[in-house]
Amino acid sequence: MDGSNRIYESSHYDNLVKVIKSTNAIAYIGSGLSQMGKTYMSWPNLVKKLCDVCNVDYPDDDNLDEKELIMLSEEAKKRDYSSYCDTLKQEFATRPGSMPRIYTLLFQLPFQSYLTTNFDPTLHLASIDYNNVKDDASVSTFGTQMCDATRLENKNVFYLHGLANLHSEFECEKLILSKSDFEEAYEEDHTLKSFLFTVFKYKPVVFFGCKLKEEPIKRIFDACKESQLKMSDRKKDFPPKYILLPSFIEKVNESELEKEEIREREENNYYEELGINVVRYDPIPDFTKLEEIVEDWAEQSSNYVASFSDQSPLGR
Repeated sequence: MDGSNRIYESSHYDNLVKVIKSTNAIAYIGSGLSQMGKTYMSWPNLVKKLCDVCNVDYPDDDNLDEKELIMLSEEAKKRDYSSYCDTLKQEFATRPGSMPRIYTLLFQLPFQSYLTTNFDPTLHLASIDYNNVKDDASVSTFGTQMCDATRLENKNVFYLHGLANLHSEFECEKLILSKSDFEEAYEEDHTLKSFLFTVFKYKPVVFFGCKLKEEPIKRIFDACKESQLKMSDRKKDFPPKYILLPSFIEKVNESELEKEEIREREENNYYEELGINVVRYDPIPDFTKLEEIVEDWAEQSSNYVASFSDQSPLGR
């Protein structure tokens, strides 16, 4: 691996590697990774298509935030529920055209389990391939046994916002996308919220291909932070969180460089306020640089065994 990659300059890199080696960490996977297979839409493009088929006006804006996308999904859902569900089924209840290699590589790393907010079955299929099984025993979805924290082991997969399962009837009502979906799933006493609170508070987590800008997710981090402040005498024991993100800073002229540096600092501050350490890598499109990094880790973990030995050679 090219040592010039910015990730190796991060002050958090060595500790990130230690966390992964610990065999106690959880991998949290966002929609960015599924887009590497060229089969599934980005969130904005999905919402735009839902608005088109449900006859909802979509703003002429390429920078809609998460709250706006959730509201537009709600409008589409209310306007034409049948077309809304048909579109989600068409987009996600299908195999990836090709399995993004990063999914296979992630299962070669000693993560304890895998959480995702994606609907597509890519992570599910990667789990089946890795475990060499034909059933869904290792996969949990919203509305079933998903919220059982005792299953956070043995490389189980948790579909937090629902799964467009290839092997069973499509259940549109179990996919969390619209405003009402989020309100129901993240209400105060809901098991999903309790489950994520437990994970974020007590487990080290590494975030891949996500932004964590949804307000319900942010509130859970805020609740964890508030709870941890009440335990300030034990602060050093809090499990760390890391998010891998591309750098904003590319080879640009001086005026643009300053603007990108400010933008990057502001985003770093957002995650640090949530208690998440930011680890930046080179800004190569389509997550290919992130895949190279994970491949490097997997290659160095080739002697790693299924017993979750803490002697894995993972490192730089």
